[in-house]
Formats: sequence, C-alpha cells, structure tokens
Amino acid sequence: MRRIWMLGIVLLLSVCAQSAHGQQGKPFRILVRDAQTKRGVPMVKLTTTNNITFITDSAGMIAFDEPGMMNTRVHFTVESHGYLFPEDGFKIRGKAVNITPGGSATFDIQRVNIAERLYRVTGGGQYRDSLMLGDDAPIEAPVINGLVSGQDSVQTIVYDGLIRWFWGDTGRPAYPLGNFEASGAVSELPGKGGLDPSAGINLQYFVGTDGFSRPMIPIDGPGPVWLDGLMTVPDQTHPGRELLLCHWVRVKTLGEMHERGLAAYDDATDRFKPIASYPTDSEVHPSGHPIALMTDGKRMYYFGAPFPFMRVPATLEAIKDQDSYTTLTAYKEGTHDIQRDADGHIVYDWKANTEGLHTLRLARAEQDREIGPDEWWFDIRDVETGDRVLPHGGSVAWNPYRQRWVAIILQTFGEPSFLGEIWYAEADTPLGPWVWARRVVTHDHYSFYNPKHHPFLDQDGGRLIYFEGTYTSTFSATDTKTPRYDYNQIMYRLSLDDSRTHLPAPVYVLEEGDFSLRRGIGNDVNEVRGVAFFAISPQDTTNGYIAVYGNGSGQSFSLSLEGAGNEALFYAMPANDADAGERPSYAIGLYAYRRGDGAVRYAVDGAGPGTGWKRGEDPLCFVWPNPLNSAVCGVLAREGLPLHFENTDH
Repeated sequence: MRRIWMLGIVLLLSVCAQSAHGQQGKPFRILVRDAQTKRGVPMVKLTTTNNITFITDSAGMIAFDEPGMMNTRVHFTVESHGYLFPEDGFKIRGKAVNITPGGSATFDIQRVNIAERLYRVTGGGQYRDSLMLGDDAPIEAPVINGLVSGQDSVQTIVYDGLIRWFWGDTGRPAYPLGNFEASGAVSELPGKGGLDPSAGINLQYFVGTDGFSRPMIPIDGPGPVWLDGLMTVPDQTHPGRELLLCHWVRVKTLGEMHERGLAAYDDATDRFKPIASYPTDSEVHPSGHPIALMTDGKRMYYFGAPFPFMRVPATLEAIKDQDSYTTLTAYKEGTHDIQRDADGHIVYDWKANTEGLHTLRLARAEQDREIGPDEWWFDIRDVETGDRVLPHGGSVAWNPYRQRWVAIILQTFGEPSFLGEIWYAEADTPLGPWVWARRVVTHDHYSFYNPKHHPFLDQDGGRLIYFEGTYTSTFSATDTKTPRYDYNQIMYRLSLDDSRTHLPAPVYVLEEGDFSLRRGIGNDVNEVRGVAFFAISPQDTTNGYIAVYGNGSGQSFSLSLEGAGNEALFYAMPANDADAGERPSYAIGLYAYRRGDGAVRYAVDGAGPGTGWKRGEDPLCFVWPNPLNSAVCGVLAREGLPLHFENTDH
C-alpha cells in the first residue's frame, strides 16, 4: 500500500512539473513595429538591464524565454539604425513590460529613415523568432536556405523569365571559410509565381552535393572570384535567344587582382564560363550595374559607379573589344591632360582609349588643381545642408512614376557611418545633371555598402521602389557584429510619393535666354545652353513654395509671381524676410538684371549676364544653386536627353 502511495506522489509531481514546464516554456511575444506603418521592424536590438541582448527577426518579432526573467517585470532599452524609441524622463530609450509565458507586448518605434527596412534577404534565421512563437513565415525557407549564413554584394538581372541573383563571398555554418567563387540563385517574378516583394523573396539556390551554395564561376587559381556588370546580348549561336554575360575578377587584395575577364552563362550547367580576358591595369571593361540605352538607334550599355561614364555597343564582339568602349571624360584623348576650349572652359566628351572621370579621379583632379570644384560632371549635394556627398557605388534606373532617372547612392566618408549612408537623387537624363539628393537610410557606425535598386520589384508604376545592400561591420568603427544580420543583404522600400523625395529639378537656359524645365524642351535639345539653377517642378509637392510664371519668349521673356491662372513655370522659396528662417542657408536669390535699352535677363546672384546689366535691389525669389559649371550641364543635357531607356529589368 505504501509503495502504491509513493508511486502516486511521484506521478503527481511529474504531472505538475510537466505542466509548469509547459507554461514556462511558452515564449513571451515581443513585436517591435514601425509607428507609422504598424509593420514589424527587423534588426531592432532590445537589451535588458543585465546586458542580455535580443534582435528582432524579419517580422519584427522576439521570442523571449529567458529563465529567471519570466513572471516578472523586465526593462528593455531599444536601439536600431535609422529608428528611434521615445525617451523617458531620464533620457533612456526603452520601456518595461510584465513578462508572462505566452504573453505579449508591442513596442512602437519611430522611423528616422525615409526608406522602410523590410526584411533580411540572405543568411540564417530570418524568421527564427516568428517560428518559435508559432507564426507562419512568408518565405519557403525561413531559417536557412542553401546553408548560407552570410553573403556579400548582390548582382541581379532578369534572364530567361527568372530573376537571377548573384553574390560574392558566401559564409556557411560548417566552417569559417565558405564559397569564394560567387554564389547564385533564382526566383520568380512578382505576379508570375513570385511573392509580393513587400513579403519577401523565395530564393532557389544553386547548391552542391552537400547542400551548400556552390560556385557559379569556378576559376582555378588563388584568390576569391567576384562578378558584376551583368548584361544580355543576342546569342549568335542560338537565334532568338539571349546570352547572359558578366565581368569577373580574381582578387589578390582589395586594390590588386590576379586576372579579370568576360564570362558567358552556360544554361546546361548553370555556371559562368570565361570567354575573354581584360588587362588588369585597365579600367575599360564592364562594371557595376549596367543600363541599356538606345543611342542614335543603336543599343548601348552604359556603366558607372553609379553615374554612367563608360559605354559600349551591346554586342558580344564589342564588349570583348576594349577599343569599342568610349568614356565620358575631360582628358585629352589618350592622356591625363585636361582639355579646355579657347575660353578656358573644360570640355567633356565621349572618347576612346581615354580614362573616364569617376568620383575618385575627379576628387584627385580637384585636389591637384587640375579642375575647379564646379567642373565635375556631377556634384551630389545634401538638400538639407548643401554639403557635398561623395558617391561610392549604387545604381541608376528610369522611374516611370517620377518620369525621371533615379539613383540610390552609397556615400563614402559619410557620417555617422563611413560606408553606410544611402541617398536618393533624381535627374532628367542618365548623365545628369546629378546634384540634389536626400538621405533615406542611415547607420550608426555600421556599413551598408553596394546598394542595388531592383526595378523589376517596383510597384504601382514605380511609386514604390525596392533596394538592398550589404549590412556588415567591415569598414566600420563598430566592435560588435549584429548576430545573424552581419554580412547579409537587407531589403528596403522607398515611397516616391513621399514629398521628401521630391527634389529640386534643373531649370535650363535656352538659346534665346528663356528658362524651361525638362518637360518644356521636348525634342529640341540643341537649344539647351546650360542650367541656371534648380527649382521645384509644378508636378511635385509645392506647399510652402511660391509659384513663378514665365511670360513671353526670347527678347520678351520675363518672370513674374503672378500668372493670371496659367500654370507656373516652377516653384521657389519666398524672398520676404518673414520666411528667411525656413530657407536653407545655401539658398540663393534670383534677380532681374536690366540693361539701358530696357532688356531684362534673370540670373542668380553673382552670375549676371555681364557688363552693362544692372541687378535689381530685391530678389524675385530664392532658388537652389547649381554647383556645376552651367556649360557642362548644357553638354550633359544635349547628350543625355535624347537617350531612350530600354527596359532590361536589371
């Protein structure tokens, strides 16, 4: 009897223990969401008072099940790049919640970024916490895919009806060293079997027998193999089909290489195979994220970082032949001497066998006083401060919603991150003029490099655009790597109906002295002489600005703040002192200049028409200055406006 009684006690204790364990084992749900959109925010760090750190997954979820902290009140500080949690009275950004097994709490976080962080594209554990909480994930492989734990720098193209994804060095769980000969995957296009891009990407990796992402361009020899410059050309051996090409390099160090060349995609093996070599000491080769354009009836590829300064006919023969490439440059052909006209003005033109002028070379030429600060062919400026932003990669694409070319730009020597500040800019042509930009993503001393806009994912006619980049501690000042997120791709979405993305547009000077925005020029691009200044287009958000009307043309052209019901030529900042505090400090006055015979011309302060013209005392309005040489802008406009975009779905 005693044995039966003891057995009953043991069974009862076992049942109670299992019940207690079952309740204790149910995690506490924490959702961190965007206060504006109510969508979960990935990569938000929550830290307890004893420095236990938790990071939200791609759905903004944390499954909290810390022993010793259940059934008690726990305070979390809340931090995330480009987002801020409200401060309390002690300036601590965080809050305390009562933790109970199976309970939940929601943290609303304010977005500082203009772009929304959506999800992590690569690496393990994207939806780890969501699954632990019993939630469904939107993608087919929510915790590991292709055994990929980390992946560097995306390249994409639509080829043979599928999105082709390629990356550089790829990490794995099994060993610190992974795949260093490029990785690849495919996914279906949205609306054609693919997910809505706001939900995620179902990547189907090319894997080896071990299940790990395999090399896409195996080349014998030491050093990693990287690829970029994805293009398609007619396949001469299979009429009616395309041939997928890429530029590749076998790397020795970041600044040195063993070899480089051109490769073609083999559909039978789903691998790239080298077909040509390029000299390692030459910059004349495909690179970056090419744009296909029609130039004088000929299909051409344009290359840049991000702004296009090199081009080649879109044929296999031309791409293999370095003599077929031309660069946008101010060097005299075949030299490093700056070319100027008889009046001393810098001369930009397309030339063969001559190095192009990209960011680094322009900065060096200015430092060496070979060119002036206004003689760059692009000059990205912060629309809030007027400060120069040095581009270091990105991509350019035509946007049908804005009817302009848009650029996603990585800044170098940025603040607070050296290589983690992302900017949005617009231009009338792929060549520019690229000037005013706004920061859309920031990072706190962490890198986010090699951003890529994906036009094939854009929605609502281009109103919503999607871009991603590599989030990594490399080249940053941080000592702590973000678990699971570091060295992986993170997707963002930017809404182009947000008025903060509506940037000043160039106001062109025409042959007779008239002013016009792009839409007023039509096809008569030879009339363009330069860019006088920048202003707000009537099609954009005009709140807080004043309308400026154009009247007459040629010798009778005039500007007025009254238009009698006509559409404004452009919008500008008011000139009255009451609004001076709202103007950026760099804004410049637009004045009327009058001659003795009654003729009138308009120009910004300091750029009047010359001798014999008297400036009015008060400005008509204030506008955004053009930091570039006006004549250079005229060349860019005459070259760039006739270019026709070809939708290649890069």
